[in-house]
Amino acid sequence: MSTSRTLSGTAALALAGLLASPSSALAFNSDNHHALTSAAFRGLADPNTVDKLRGVSLKGDEEAWEVSGAHFDNCAWNEGSLWIRNYRTAAVSAAIIYDLNPTPDNRDSVFDNFGFVLHATEDFYAHSNWVETHNWGELADLDGSKPANWISGTFPDDEPKRCAEPSQAHAQLNKDDAGRDGFEEAYADAILAVQDQLDRFVAELRSAAPSRADAILAELGLRKQRRVITEALAWPTGKVYFFQENQYSRYDLIIDHVDPGYSLATVDYWPGLDAFGGYVHGAFVAPNRTDAYFFNNGRYVRYDIAADEVAAGYPRNISPDWQGLWSTGVDAAVLWPNGKVYFFRGGQYDRYDLGNNQVDAGYPKSIAGMWHGLEPFSRGIDAVFVRPDGQKAYFFRGDYYIRYDIAADRADPGYPLRIEDYWHGL
Repeated sequence: MSTSRTLSGTAALALAGLLASPSSALAFNSDNHHALTSAAFRGLADPNTVDKLRGVSLKGDEEAWEVSGAHFDNCAWNEGSLWIRNYRTAAVSAAIIYDLNPTPDNRDSVFDNFGFVLHATEDFYAHSNWVETHNWGELADLDGSKPANWISGTFPDDEPKRCAEPSQAHAQLNKDDAGRDGFEEAYADAILAVQDQLDRFVAELRSAAPSRADAILAELGLRKQRRVITEALAWPTGKVYFFQENQYSRYDLIIDHVDPGYSLATVDYWPGLDAFGGYVHGAFVAPNRTDAYFFNNGRYVRYDIAADEVAAGYPRNISPDWQGLWSTGVDAAVLWPNGKVYFFRGGQYDRYDLGNNQVDAGYPKSIAGMWHGLEPFSRGIDAVFVRPDGQKAYFFRGDYYIRYDIAADRADPGYPLRIEDYWHGL
């Protein structure tokens, strides 16, 4: 096979001497590669960058179908690890060159090299026995040593072949679509692993160009996206209040639209929230449905729903009133149908027992691995609310949202989706 472009730098080492006759070593099918790559970067990159990364996620199939290391086939751990490390380093080098000479071709070179990293990373989880031998959300260190008892499927034409006999065929271990056992976990783990590769790329770039790394990342569109919704709160009336910076909107779930006349300034219509400047970073209605709690940085207020105002004596400090909860920095909060309150901060969450007035033992925990289907939002939740019927929850991050099935305890398929496409008037 001849590549359609010239590979430069250390990335070329991953190809040297390994090319044979073309063959198709697919893991996730093309749609799944596209979908999971897009999901992984939503909230972490500009929309145009997400589209670019989505496109280059097929580089391994397009230009290196027969290279075991490009897909982690044939038990070729060392070759796969070298492949990823070399192409990630090549992407960093290309980013520095792009900074010096910002041409479209140089920009494409960054993403093309990183595309090989994405494809191999995603294929690792679809091609091997990793998900069968590890917990959901537990990732392999693809830069490190081969894990004990790790194998991947054999593919006839790929080179090199490292599997000991007897070995399992590619078709036996492959988890390429929703009809195969282990697909959901492989798909979820691949999203987390792609985000991990972005972290490694950023770390290498910061090491190689410390004074320019932030500017380069901004030019590439690799940056956390702004919060569209800072919190969402299902009110006893059945309406949902969305807080967006220091404004709020009232949403009618029946007609599926923001009510006429919104948005409005929070401080003008929520008496007492002027203590927070109208900014809400976490909120929930208590089980008694007579009180609501609002959080901002290290403080909180109790809101008297009947009186429609913040109760006397507030705001107060989160600590020590909320035992075991983070003393500052709550991003989102929600009362779950099980009676617990879940608080989110960054990539972690606490489960709070209101009856005992304390965080449950063993928390905080990571979102990743515990909230199946929320992997695209594993770095943090901007807002969350539970629908009044208690069947679905909605999680928001950046421009996107995920619908979560409470009974099934997992996100519904097909998410994240754009807020602006489905939440009319926000």
